[in-house]
Amino acid sequence: MLNVILAEENPSLKDLMLMELNELFPEEVLVRETAAEALNYLSLFPKVQVIITASELGNEDAASLMEEYIKRNKLKTKLIVLGNFKSQLPQTEVISKRTNWKAATQRAINFLLPDYDEEKVFLKKALKWRKQPESSSI
Repeated sequence: MLNVILAEENPSLKDLMLMELNELFPEEVLVRETAAEALNYLSLFPKVQVIITASELGNEDAASLMEEYIKRNKLKTKLIVLGNFKSQLPQTEVISKRTNWKAATQRAINFLLPDYDEEKVFLKKALKWRKQPESSSI
């Protein structure tokens, strides 16, 4: 099931966010580079729970377009915006620093998995990793 739309044109930010989100939501994240593409998919999958977007994508006022679409269609989709944006909906969260990808992914994760404990997951992975036999190199 598609849960997250990531609308980002910066390849580095896109890769960082996608890496973080795919770890918890494999095959549930759709990446688009424009607001128009993201909204096209949102029209097909109106139950998408989270959209992460830059406030502007190219020449598009992406956040405004997406928020207006969510409002007009009375969707419950959470919109997480990176960059300067004045929100009009209670379910929109704005992260003013455009490059703060970690905050954006963390808010999406907290929304989708309210009981998620990153430290507990990290410790579990570390324990599993420590149990693996060391590889020998010749």
